[in-house]
Amino acid sequence: MGVRELLLYSKSLNVLYVEDEEISQALYASIFEDIFSTIDIANDGIEAMEFYRSNHYDLVISDVCMPRMDGLELSKTILDKNPKQQIIIMSAYNEKEQLDEIAKIGISELLLKPVQNDDLMKALEKVSKTAFKEKK
Repeated sequence: MGVRELLLYSKSLNVLYVEDEEISQALYASIFEDIFSTIDIANDGIEAMEFYRSNHYDLVISDVCMPRMDGLELSKTILDKNPKQQIIIMSAYNEKEQLDEIAKIGISELLLKPVQNDDLMKALEKVSKTAFKEKK
């Protein structure tokens, strides 16, 4: 699947992007704004849950290490509410315990930072296609 096919699936999707690091947030938000219909940005898991309670999201993209509520706790909370929620986790940490925890939770995709463009596009293609099909 190429960019054109990705946009067929992604342009109707609403995304919640959760990242506390300002430079990463600005970089990825600008990419996501070109790909998705709507993108809301939260600075941590607590703020993300406030958005999540009052909006529908086809996809959640979250960093792991954040203040107040980390990405793993956020993912568990969201998946308890909606087990079919598509979630991409972006993490600078690749410790085995954390990777095992991510796999156990049921995260859709894991991307290790620094994220390579090809890896990002492949993950977005996969989850966008799944989320698009679930919308119907």
